Amino acid sequence: MIKVLAKILSESLYLFRQSLTTLMNRTLYSLLLLLRLPFEVFKLYKLEKNKGTWKVNFVQRIGKVKGIPKGLVWLHCSSLGEVNTASALISELIKDHKLLVTTTTMTGSDAVRQIFGNKVAHCFFPFDYRPFVERFLTNIEPKVCIVMETEIWPNLVHELAKQTTPIVLINARLSERSVSRYLRFAPKLIHNTLSYYTLIAVQDKIAYKRFLSIGAPKDSLYLAGNIKYTINQVPSQNSVNEIKNVINGRTTVVLASTHPKEELEIITSLNKYQDQLNALIVIVPRKPERFDEVYARLSKSGLIVNRRSFNQPCLDETQVLLGDSMGELSTYFAESSVAFIGGSLDSTGGHNMLEAAEHSKPIIFGPNVANFTEVSQSLLDDDAAIQVRNTNQLFEQIIDLLANEKRRNQLGENAYKNLQKYRGTANKLLELLEPHL
Repeated sequence: MIKVLAKILSESLYLFRQSLTTLMNRTLYSLLLLLRLPFEVFKLYKLEKNKGTWKVNFVQRIGKVKGIPKGLVWLHCSSLGEVNTASALISELIKDHKLLVTTTTMTGSDAVRQIFGNKVAHCFFPFDYRPFVERFLTNIEPKVCIVMETEIWPNLVHELAKQTTPIVLINARLSERSVSRYLRFAPKLIHNTLSYYTLIAVQDKIAYKRFLSIGAPKDSLYLAGNIKYTINQVPSQNSVNEIKNVINGRTTVVLASTHPKEELEIITSLNKYQDQLNALIVIVPRKPERFDEVYARLSKSGLIVNRRSFNQPCLDETQVLLGDSMGELSTYFAESSVAFIGGSLDSTGGHNMLEAAEHSKPIIFGPNVANFTEVSQSLLDDDAAIQVRNTNQLFEQIIDLLANEKRRNQLGENAYKNLQKYRGTANKLLELLEPHL
C-alpha cells in the first residue's frame, strides 16, 4: 500500500512539473522574477556598496531614468565583454546616429565611458519586471532596440512589440545548456518571445540551428558571422609605456580572463613548474571585483607577486604580475610572448580568443570552449592555437613555446591570418540594421 501511494505521489509530482513547464507564461515568469528581485538587489549592493554607485544603478534598474533624450537607437551590452565586442559596431553607428548604450554591470558601464565618453548616452538596463520595463520605455522611447548575444527578456520584448519598436538580437548565440533549459522549463514562453524579434543575426551555423530548435521563426534568422572577429581595441600609448615600465624588460606570458577554480589550479602548477619557467606570468582575472582576493591568494601561495596598480617595475625575482587594471588587456596581449584564454579550464565555456590573434600571439585554451565552439575549432584547424586538458599541460606548452621562437611566431602568424578571413561582420550587421534605424 505504501509503495502504491509513493508511486502515485511521484507520478503526481511529475505531472505537476510537466504542467508548470507547459503552462509557463509571462505571469508566472514575472512572479518568479519578483521573488528573485530582493536577491538581485542585495547582490547589487554587495558588489557596489564600496563605490557608492549602487543607488544610482538600482534607481535606473527599476526604470527611473532621467536626462536621456528620447528616440535614440538603443543598444544593450550586458557586461564588459559585450561592450568590447560591440565597440567596433558602436564606432560605426555613432557616425550617423545618436546612441543609448545600456549595461547591467558596473564594469560594462566603466568601459562605455572609457571608450566612448560623451559620444553616447548611458544608463543601466532595467530588471525585466513589467512595471519597471514600462517606466523605462516611457522615459526613453527608443527608435529601435538592439541587444547582444544571449539577451532574451520576455517582458521587455512584449512591451517593445506593443509599441511596434523593432527588436534586433545581434551576434546571437546559445549554449547547448541554455537550449536544454528553455525546452524543459519554458518552451512556449521562449517561442512566443522569439516570435516578436524583427531580426536575429546569429554568429554561426550552430547558433542558427539552436535558435530554430527553440522556436525562432526562420524568416527572422540571418547568419551574419561573429562580430568578435572585428576587433577595435587599440592600446593607448600611455598604457603601453606604463606596462613596459612595470614589466621591466621581462619575457611575459599572459593568462587572461581567469576564474577562481582555474586560478587555484594555475597556482599549483605554477609552483610545480616554476624552476623551468624563465618568464613573468601575468594573471588578469575576469572580474575586477576579485583583484584583492586573487592577490591575497597568490601571496598566500608563496609566490612573489607585483600588482599593476602599484605601478612599480617587476624585479628579476618577481614571479607573477597581477593585472589589476581596467581596459589594459589588449596591452598585455601586445607585450606578451604567449597568451592563455581563461574560462576554458572550468565550466564557464571560454572567453574571446581573438584579441590575442589581433596581436599575432600564440593562443592556448582549455577543453571547455562552448561559448566559442566555431571560433576555437577554426583556430585549431588553421594551426593557430593549442588546446590543453589541464594546467599542467598548459605550463608544459608554455615552456615549450618559450623555448621555440619559430613555433611561437608561426602560431601567431596563423592566428592573425585566421582573424583576417572572418572580418567584415560589422559591415554585414550595419546593412541588416539600416532599414530599422
